[in-house]
Amino acid sequence: MLWINDDGSIARVLQPFDPDYRAEDAVYLPGWIVPGFVNAHCHLELSHLKGKIEERTGLNGFVSALMQVRNNFNDDRQIAIEEADREMYHSGIVAVADICNGNSTFNQKKNSSVYYHSLIERFGFNGQMAQTIANDGQALMADLDDEAGNMCLHAPYSASIELQKLVKEHLDNIPNGFYSIHHAESEAEVELFKTGQGSMADRMRNIGLIEREFPFTGIRPIDYLIDFFPESKNILLVHNTFITAADLEKLKPYRDRLFLCLCPNANLYIENALPDIEQLRETGFLITVGTDSLASNHQLDMLSEIKVIHQHFPSISLEELFRWSSYNGAKLLGIEKEKGHFSQGSKPGIVHIQAVDNTQKKLTFESYSRLI
Repeated sequence: MLWINDDGSIARVLQPFDPDYRAEDAVYLPGWIVPGFVNAHCHLELSHLKGKIEERTGLNGFVSALMQVRNNFNDDRQIAIEEADREMYHSGIVAVADICNGNSTFNQKKNSSVYYHSLIERFGFNGQMAQTIANDGQALMADLDDEAGNMCLHAPYSASIELQKLVKEHLDNIPNGFYSIHHAESEAEVELFKTGQGSMADRMRNIGLIEREFPFTGIRPIDYLIDFFPESKNILLVHNTFITAADLEKLKPYRDRLFLCLCPNANLYIENALPDIEQLRETGFLITVGTDSLASNHQLDMLSEIKVIHQHFPSISLEELFRWSSYNGAKLLGIEKEKGHFSQGSKPGIVHIQAVDNTQKKLTFESYSRLI
C-alpha cells in the first residue's frame, strides 16, 4: 500500500504486516502499479513525421527518407510536439532523454509536466568542420536556459575523430550530463567499418561525406568510439541491434556506468530485427528502454516497448522489464533519488497498468498504462 502526499511524493510504503496497514482505507486499483517510466531515447522534434516514412527499409533507406522529409510538414510540427509530449505523460512517462537538432521542442519542454534531459546531437564527418559544429551545439545549449542537457554524438559513421574529441572535452568539463550515441543499429553500419563497402558507404560517397574510401576499416563501430568515452560520465549506447559478444567484452571496463538502450518497436520498424536481449542481459550491463521517434514508431508508449520484449523474450520477468523502464533510466539521467522507485520521500509518478493477466503475471494484447 502506498500513502501519497498531495504533491505526489510517497509518504509511506506499507506492507500487510505493518501496524498502520488498513486495507479498508485503501483505494483498490485492479491491475498493477509501477513507478513512472523513463524514456531513455526519444526524438520529440520528429513527431510531425508520424507515418511519413516507409517501414522496413533498413537504416540506410530510413536515413535517406528522413533527410528528404525532415523539413516538410512544418505547419504540423508544434502541434505534433505538444500532442506527443501530452500523450507520453498520460501514458506514464515522467522523464525523457530527448535528442535535439534544433530548438523546436524547447518551449514545450519548459511548460511540460515531463522531466526532459535534452541531448544536443552533433554530427559531421569532416574534421575541419568539427569546431564549427561544436560551437553551433553550444549555441543551442544556451537556448535551453536552465533546463537539463548536454551535447552528444549521432552515430559512429557520422562523427569525425575531431568531433569526438570535442564532445568528450565538453562532457569532461560539465558537472552533469551523459554520453549518448546510436550504435550498431544496422548491418550496413557494421559492414562500413569492417570493409568500407556496402550501402552506407555508397550513400556517404553519393552525398560527399567521403571522397572514395572510408578511412576506418577492419574494425567494429565500438572500436572507433571507445577511446573517446568521457572520463566519468554515464555512457548510453542506443539500439545495439547488431552488437556482438566481442563488443560487449571490450565494454566491460565501463560496466559500472554503461547503459544499453533498447528501442524494440523502432528496430522492427526500420530493420525488422531485434538485438539479442538475453545476451545483453547476461552481461550485467544496465539496460534501459526508449521509444525512438514517431518517424520510426507508431506511438511513444513505453508499455508498448515492454510488450515487444515480453513477447519475444518471455523468460525475462516483467519485474525486471519494469526496472529497466523506470529505475535504470532514472539512474542514467541522474535522477534516481526521486524517480524510478517507490520509497518514502521519492516522487516517481505512479503508473496504473490495466487489462493484465494476474494469474500468469503477463501482459495481454489489451494491456495499457496511464499516469494516476
